This record gives sequence, C-alpha cells and structure tokens, in this order.
Amino acid sequence: MSKCLLCQSERLEKLLGYRCLHGPSRALFAGSNLVLCQNCDMIQIHPVPTTTQLHAYYARVYRREDFNARANLDSFPLDNLWYLSRGRALFQLARRHLPPFTQQQPRILEIGSGFGHVLWAFRETTPEWQRFACEPDVSCGPFLHRCGAHVFQTFIDEADSICEPAAAGPFDVIILSHVLEHPGDPVAFLKLAAKMLTRTGYMIVEVPHSPLREVRWAEDHTPHVAFFTKKTLRDCMRLSGGEVLFLDTCGPPLPSYGPWPQRHLRRFARRVIPRSLRSALGSRVDSFNVATDVLPRPDELPLPQFGVYGNEEGAFLRTVVRFETRE
Repeated sequence: MSKCLLCQSERLEKLLGYRCLHGPSRALFAGSNLVLCQNCDMIQIHPVPTTTQLHAYYARVYRREDFNARANLDSFPLDNLWYLSRGRALFQLARRHLPPFTQQQPRILEIGSGFGHVLWAFRETTPEWQRFACEPDVSCGPFLHRCGAHVFQTFIDEADSICEPAAAGPFDVIILSHVLEHPGDPVAFLKLAAKMLTRTGYMIVEVPHSPLREVRWAEDHTPHVAFFTKKTLRDCMRLSGGEVLFLDTCGPPLPSYGPWPQRHLRRFARRVIPRSLRSALGSRVDSFNVATDVLPRPDELPLPQFGVYGNEEGAFLRTVVRFETRE
C-alpha cells in the first residue's frame, strides 16, 4: 500500500477511480484510484507512478494532442490569454510580497515553465532580471527562448537533475506554476528545488485548488499526482522547510460550482462530443483564446478574475514561501 505523500501514513481511504479522458495518458494513469489520507487529509493518486514513468510522460506525452498546450509561436504571448493572465497575476503577487532586491540583476528560475507565459510576464515589467527555465518538453524551447530565458531540458525531481541548473544559480526566486501537483514526492521536490536558492530565497507557487468536493466532481484528473487544499499546501511547505508568507485561493470559480444543470451538461458534453470537435470549437470560443491583436498593458490582467483572492470557490491556490539556508 502506498504511503501518504505528506505524513507517510498508510491510512489511505479509496475515494473513486482516477478519471482519465486524455487518450495518450491512459497508459500511465488508467486503472489508478484517488485516495484520502485519514491522518492529514491529503488527496493523492494510488499507486504513485515511478520517477522514470513520470519523466517519460512529461517529456513526450503530457502536451500532446492539444492537451493543456494551446500555444502558437506566431502570436505568442497573445496565443493564450489564460496563461498570460496567470503569469501577470503571479508577477503582481511577487511585486507585493517579495522584498526589493539589492543586486542589479536578480535571477529567476521557473521549473516546469511550459511555453513561458509566466516568464514573459516577468520580462515585460522587469527586463533586467535574468531568466532561466527548466522544461523537459523540447516543443516549448522556441517559446522560452523568445522570453529571453536560458533553458534546461530537465524536470527537477531527483538529485542528478539539478546539477546543470544549480551550476547556473543560485537563484533569488523560483516559480512553480502548476507543477507541484505533478511530481511523485512533492516534499522532496521542494527540498531539492530549495537547494538552488540563495541563502534567503523565495518560491512563488500556484497549484489547482482541489477540495474533496471538487475532486469528486472533476471531469478529468489527468495528470495530477497530488490534490491540494489550503491546509495540505501549507503543510507541504512546512515539511519542506519553508516559511509561508502568503497563501490564499484565487482565480475563476472551480468547475464544480454553478447551477446543477450547467455542471451536468458540461460533463455530458465531455463524454458525447468527439475530442476533435471540442478542440475545433475551443480554438474559437474558449475564454482563454480571446481574439485580439493588441497586447494589454503590463499592469493589466487580460482576464481580471486571475487577480481576485479570498474566494473559497477559486480554482487555484497561490503561496509565497521563504527558504533560509541554515549553516
């Protein structure tokens, strides 16, 4: 039996089968279950895939077939206003909670940077910052280079994988935007990443907000390994040695909220309408691909709800964490 990813308890209760609608992901995730730790309330997958399996998945499968990857280099960063709004909201959070840096060129590393919309948001307002990115999928490279980032083709979840980026450090800030829910051991992942920070360094973290009711209603769990609430995210930061400076819900409402008919109609459509048709329709009507040729001002959020905090129905959790190296 697997142990809890946070407290290592074996008191894990099965909640439901792991829902996997993304075809290429089924080889790894189909047949798994979601379990709830009776000791600390952590929700996670069971069994947890191995590090080797996760490496191969994120490098070659995760962004295939348009899954979570609507990006177009010709129109970047306007290709995805959903991603751009998330990036700008994270920058605003950093500006609000991080101290002024004394060095002329602070160094920022984004782990699991994807197509680089977060790094773009930092570049357009603080171009003097040195930008670095860790991303295992080679298809993201051209986007990240356009952000002016030095790219490491790796995913930080084992000791050997930090050698190259650590040599380029230390970093003043590390960003984890929708990353911490993916590795097989989030606490060990944070401890490993913290080794690349300066003596007093900061992490800015965003994860999906996954209370129990949301997990039960979710149409598709792929490819998350861990499902965080405010409590379990705070516990994860504490166990990794970080001091939480800020933690709150944010963003648009969770998909499980809204009128009963709307929720069930959405689930019905996901099961009945072919994926190819949904993708074709989504390219024109999805809220995160709003047609525009004008880049909003750097201080604006293309989708304003990404800057709203304190709503317990918010789809995301954001936190700012300080790590101090003890000699």
